[in-house]
Amino acid sequence: MLPQQEPYTTAIEDCDVEDKVGLAEYRSRRADWLDWLIGEDDHAISHQLRSMAWSYITFRVINERRRHAVRSDTPSIIRNHTLFRFMTTGFVATQALAIRRLDDKEANKPREQVISLRRLVVDICRHKHLFTREVFVGYDGAPFDPEPGKASHWRGLYERPEYWSGVEVATEAYPTTGPEAWEFSECAHEVFDRLSGTRPSSRQREDKISVDVFAALERMIDDPSVEQARKLSNKYLAHAADPLSRRQTPLDEVGLSFNQIDKAHECLLTVGGFVASTLLYENWLGEIPTPQFDIFEHAEQSGLNEHELRRLKRLAKCLAERRQRWIDAAADRLLPSVCQSPA
Repeated sequence: MLPQQEPYTTAIEDCDVEDKVGLAEYRSRRADWLDWLIGEDDHAISHQLRSMAWSYITFRVINERRRHAVRSDTPSIIRNHTLFRFMTTGFVATQALAIRRLDDKEANKPREQVISLRRLVVDICRHKHLFTREVFVGYDGAPFDPEPGKASHWRGLYERPEYWSGVEVATEAYPTTGPEAWEFSECAHEVFDRLSGTRPSSRQREDKISVDVFAALERMIDDPSVEQARKLSNKYLAHAADPLSRRQTPLDEVGLSFNQIDKAHECLLTVGGFVASTLLYENWLGEIPTPQFDIFEHAEQSGLNEHELRRLKRLAKCLAERRQRWIDAAADRLLPSVCQSPA
């Protein structure tokens, strides 16, 4: 992958950070991490996660349609055994391989390098010493102490006649970079308080993120559901294991159920959402995609009535919203289990 321009607006020497060497290394690593996670590359982790999620939702809707056709004895091509076996085999393969790709370990050779969620987590954990409070808050020029900027802001408002008229409505977004970014500084301090287990009254520039945060990330990506998908891919999908190798991992022990795939999705989406919105404090991971076309087009031609169509639409919506909740609530899911032990 081509090197990316660092996404910063404030020069290192102008940042309110005492450890300039650590800041420079953090900004370089953070730029790479964000590029892997939410960059424009086709293989960016966010793209992989959304593709994995949408493939799952699509098949679940098709599978539910088939179940209804069988129960109601409705004539439909979707009941054809050969066709459905083909779709089911493809579904399991694409899901297992999608999970395995996100779980790929980093390569030893640059020419064989991968973009994966596991590589991202491992690299972040390897550089956890870079996550100090002053760097987390001021990596792009925000002041370490937000109070002077906050006081100046309110003084300026009080001096404006329209402020006292009762009709002014503030609509401008607050700056997130540079010395005027006091509101960003306030929010970043609050996030770092949770990450470090530090009280606001005890804040220090050299505060570190709790080691338990990084351990929680590693535990989640090491979930047995992810490991099972990797074994299925390695032994039966990506590679044709010989009898001795298969004997150590029988197919009936690594087959994937909907519940197991669900669990793997939960772990991967939670980790991705947490890294994007909390640990790197940059952006959320994004939304589970909503098709810009009618995914139920021509459904009525297969004997689908209005009631069943609404039921399938509710199923698709429910599955998408469930995955979105895993992304949005990632911090609440991970941080309550974190012990308050700084690195």
